[in-house]
Amino acid sequence: MRASSAPLLAVGLLPALLWPLPGRGQAGISDTILQLSGNQRVKIVWQRDTTPAGDNVFGGANVFRLLGYDTADDTIRVILNNLDDYTKPLLTHDGQRIVYSDRVERKVFVCNWDGSGVRQVANGFAGALWFDESTATEWVYFQEGGDGDNDALPLKRVNLDDGNQVELVWSASQTNAYWLSISADGARVASSWPWPQCGAAEPSYDGSGGGSLYIPDSGYYTTGCWTTITPDDNYRVGVFDSAHRNWQVWDWPPGTMRMLDLHAAPGINGWEIYHPKMSNNPRFLAMTGPYSNGTMGDNNIRAGGPQVEIYLGKLDTGFSQVTDWVRVTSNSQAEFFPDVWVDPGSSTQVRIDSFSANPAQIAQGAGSTLSWQTGNATAVSLDQGIGAVAAAGSLQVFPAADTTYTLTATGPGGPVSRQVTVSVVSFTLPLAINCGDGTPAVAGWGDEDVFRSGGEEYDFSGPVDLNGQPRPAPADVYLTCVHRDHSYSFPVPDGSYTVRLHFYDAPEASGRAMDYTIEGVRVLDDFSIVQAAGGGGRVVIKEFPVVVADGNGLQIVAEKDQGNDAFETATGVHASAVIKALR
Repeated sequence: MRASSAPLLAVGLLPALLWPLPGRGQAGISDTILQLSGNQRVKIVWQRDTTPAGDNVFGGANVFRLLGYDTADDTIRVILNNLDDYTKPLLTHDGQRIVYSDRVERKVFVCNWDGSGVRQVANGFAGALWFDESTATEWVYFQEGGDGDNDALPLKRVNLDDGNQVELVWSASQTNAYWLSISADGARVASSWPWPQCGAAEPSYDGSGGGSLYIPDSGYYTTGCWTTITPDDNYRVGVFDSAHRNWQVWDWPPGTMRMLDLHAAPGINGWEIYHPKMSNNPRFLAMTGPYSNGTMGDNNIRAGGPQVEIYLGKLDTGFSQVTDWVRVTSNSQAEFFPDVWVDPGSSTQVRIDSFSANPAQIAQGAGSTLSWQTGNATAVSLDQGIGAVAAAGSLQVFPAADTTYTLTATGPGGPVSRQVTVSVVSFTLPLAINCGDGTPAVAGWGDEDVFRSGGEEYDFSGPVDLNGQPRPAPADVYLTCVHRDHSYSFPVPDGSYTVRLHFYDAPEASGRAMDYTIEGVRVLDDFSIVQAAGGGGRVVIKEFPVVVADGNGLQIVAEKDQGNDAFETATGVHASAVIKALR
């Protein structure tokens, strides 16, 4: 570990300053970083190349140590001392753990900030983390079996604390986990598709591996590398240019591109920089440089060099320029792959802690409740004609059509804003939903996508025996289905309803089962379609009276029955658990 008295450099722009800093306990680098961050605690993690040449810029060699810096003690520390590969270390949402990839072994690991608790998470390469606040789940996005480079392996995600929970994210095109970045809500992913074409995708998260990809004629796709998407609700995307000096930045929706200069930090002197990465706070980023082993104007990235250091930058609120820089390291060994964590709970700057709409989808005439919590705000307002509101509170709204609400908080370092959208669904009862892909289309039976979350679609080949069931759907409705864990949310107003669930399983099926809950009440337990229908290939319909009284619409949840071993080990259709209609 380097002694705390080693010289460090801090620099700032507007105007540029450069001065040596004394050691820990005085006006050291922590004071400089905390001044930039508004007294928010900052952690930085990276891997150090121990070879004299320092040219292992992309990792993939057992020559690294894992290092970290924390403003809490103003010390650069060795987190993992064994010479190994710690490529692209990633700090979890709470700054307490580090996920990294060993490109040599093609494995993903996690350890605590103090280096304890090392364990394997997955096989492959981890490109990004995303924390789902609604379920308190830390997701690791990775390519199974890959080493981070461009390949056709599908992009998946695994629960950091439950290795059995793995989901397919994207398989519609090649991608590169090296440059992966996730939006704050998890809805959009920035990467290459494949390299060198970079941009943003919107995975469907339905198990298909598909979704929307923003292509060249949309103006949201370009050549480069080291893509980023800001960790907020603005969906700004940056693509690192081929000159290795700038992020090409677009706001959302796609519009005019602007250049964000990343190589103007004092000490870079016009040379290339690399490893640019946004922190969990959209105002801060890290990078490495200068890459000066070569001729100015050439691509010198692969040459690396012991002069390559870690830099921390602060962006203006408009994401148009880096206003301040701090050089974090100063030594004779190359430093690569920095990641920065800024403590969201220790800021003196204005912030929006949460902003939500519940429910986010309503029927015409129904209401949704906007709820928000801010910190250090001198003024808070909502658009759509609402105006000034309290720093924390809730408000019921009744939009007549799909409406996006913007919450703006003004205060030190601001203003800052976040958005939520309330979708208005127009339908009349009775409502008939054809689950699965709905092909072929059946007149009078609508699409389920707007109502369903989770699950996977599956098609049957028949034949379909309507089995004497009362008021069955047309036979073609039973040829498409949804199975595995999934749920439905129907934005109906409070009142009394009748729910009819239509089920069908393949003629050769047996022993598969699921549990069904409607409005919090278990209505089917360990339900076997084949047993209830008297055999495979037969329809069975279940009908339930339901009272909706919580203002949150009608909720149906289908889950695996954990006690049913036959279901959990089955392959193929997987118990069909198929809600075929609500009407």
